[in-house]
Amino acid sequence: MKKTLLTLLSYSLLLNCLLAQDVSEEAKVSSLFPEGDIQWIRYYKGRVDDLSDIRVSLGYDGAFCRGIMTYLRSEQSFSLEGQLRKDTLIVTELDHNEAVTGHLKGVFKGKNFTGEWTNFNSTIGGIKINLTEVETPPIHPSFCGDNKWVHSFRAGFEDYEFEMVLQKSSFGTMRGVGYSKKDKQSIILKGTFNDVTNQMSLTLKTQNNEKVGAMVLQMKSINELSGSFQNKEGQKFYGDALRSDNLGVGCMEYADYVASYDVTYPKKDEDSAFNLWMQTVIADWFKETQKFINDVRMDNIDNVPEIRAVARAYSWCDMDYYSNEMISGFMHFGNSWTKSRTERAFIFDVRTGKEITKQELFKPNTNVDEVVQKYIIEQLPNNILANDEQFVNWINTQSFSNITVRREGLAFSTEANGTYGRQSVIVPLKLLTPFLNPKTSVFRLTKLPN
Repeated sequence: MKKTLLTLLSYSLLLNCLLAQDVSEEAKVSSLFPEGDIQWIRYYKGRVDDLSDIRVSLGYDGAFCRGIMTYLRSEQSFSLEGQLRKDTLIVTELDHNEAVTGHLKGVFKGKNFTGEWTNFNSTIGGIKINLTEVETPPIHPSFCGDNKWVHSFRAGFEDYEFEMVLQKSSFGTMRGVGYSKKDKQSIILKGTFNDVTNQMSLTLKTQNNEKVGAMVLQMKSINELSGSFQNKEGQKFYGDALRSDNLGVGCMEYADYVASYDVTYPKKDEDSAFNLWMQTVIADWFKETQKFINDVRMDNIDNVPEIRAVARAYSWCDMDYYSNEMISGFMHFGNSWTKSRTERAFIFDVRTGKEITKQELFKPNTNVDEVVQKYIIEQLPNNILANDEQFVNWINTQSFSNITVRREGLAFSTEANGTYGRQSVIVPLKLLTPFLNPKTSVFRLTKLPN
């Protein structure tokens, strides 16, 4: 009996909190219409750039649309005021001093809204906002990695077989790396995932940006895809793909008046050595990010429109290879104040629980650098940009010092370039085998069948 009373009391308190939140939010929106003639008040939950959770509460009196936008994690709020023209919302964002801090414009489609935010003078833009109407205003932020994943698949389409590591990231963006058993080469996959139909559309290209084909795949379950592969000649083959393994996605996000940051990264089972190592990789970037944001706040005790969203930082991971023995890829780090991006290539040996450095990857006292450099020079004429003089001048200055794992070899990559991206040359395992340290999981790749 006592347990039942406690349960009922807890439920009652929770219900009262929710009702109080609902009434409070309704009262706040109602106060924006002093004339009191409101046709409706609606609540929306959503995200900024598919990462930072927000609550938007809107009221409409037939002429004007007014409301409140709140970042759920920081609880920072802004007023919204403007017009609703049929399905198009055009509102101005104002801070607590009623200073204009931004603009939001977008379109309603049923219960969903898609829009774009810009700051007060449009020097910052392209910030996407997606909302969905809900019955009660949300209170707590969700986990920003809940609609993102990393899966590895083995796929068969009649004569074609592929091994693929696919990533679903923000806004349903798909990217990944695969291996074509028929062509015995790596492929780069890019495309989109439709959350409504659970269907993905992917384009496949070689490392040199030559078209391989396209895939249209239906996610029948988290473990199985089915669909088609169309080769570059236009022939279509049907088959399926079975999930062979998966990684979780870790995510951290925060946004307020001045700043925002987000980081997404792969993670294994709880308390794994890989997770601990990845946290140390992110920690240095996060420490520098926090220092800059705190410095901005110290220099601007009072929030003013000029510093609205001025400090933005972001980090994410691109996977090159994943198995139960090894994880390899690139961590990317960027921010708005340096307007530059840095990358960190990594090869993590799951068996030993440690990162494999270049010194550990190869046997000591060999001429592996000369062999690799010679192979890279031989392969550069095959690049689709080989006749571009500016590309040739740039590529000749690159050291190809970033190393990641691919199914058929090691990818030696340049730093990322704003014009040419990151260029890679895959040096085959058969060429590298005499130089590889037999104690690492990379060496074990040489024992796999082609």
